[in-house]
Amino acid sequence: YHRTTRAIDLHLREIFRESIKLIFDHNPLDRLDLYLSLTDWSLLQEVRQWAGSSQPEKKRLGAEWEQILGREVRWKMAYDSTLSIREPGKGLKLITQKELERTIHGQLPPELKSLEFRVDLATQDPRPVNPLQMGQPQIYVYHPSSKVVSKEALQEFFDPLPARVVHCRIFTRDHRHDALLSEIVEKILMGGESYIKTNV
Repeated sequence: YHRTTRAIDLHLREIFRESIKLIFDHNPLDRLDLYLSLTDWSLLQEVRQWAGSSQPEKKRLGAEWEQILGREVRWKMAYDSTLSIREPGKGLKLITQKELERTIHGQLPPELKSLEFRVDLATQDPRPVNPLQMGQPQIYVYHPSSKVVSKEALQEFFDPLPARVVHCRIFTRDHRHDALLSEIVEKILMGGESYIKTNV
């Protein structure tokens, strides 16, 4: 969930489909023998060579892979907020990435309608659904005053933790409009307008 990892993932989504077609243009069910040799390592070894390719498509994709492998992050974080699904307030009107993108775009001033940005919604479940029935990895708590070991005390420790959170980030190509995007997204997430119904 680190911002750099998420930014790299956004970049990968833009080029991965084209890249894999050049590397493995088969149905894996038809060529399992070849598919067995397609690994993370073989993919990286292959794309490292593309920047110097004489084929225009490979050369173009190779330049993109060079950026990724060199950690030249294309997408810069403009906004970051963690939204609890359980608690009232910010984020209750949030639904999908595409819907939030559409709503943000609708709130941009006319001169910034062509602004490139990406919405990243990462859902996390930071606690067990039932902390008292965890099975083999069950946690027990020692009470020093009573010298009793039990799992019941876990409930009060876990209660303040939300059962589910969404990490909401907005990425852009640079930081020129961070303040404006933050203001727009905060307004949407706080429900300043009835933009979005919840289905999270």
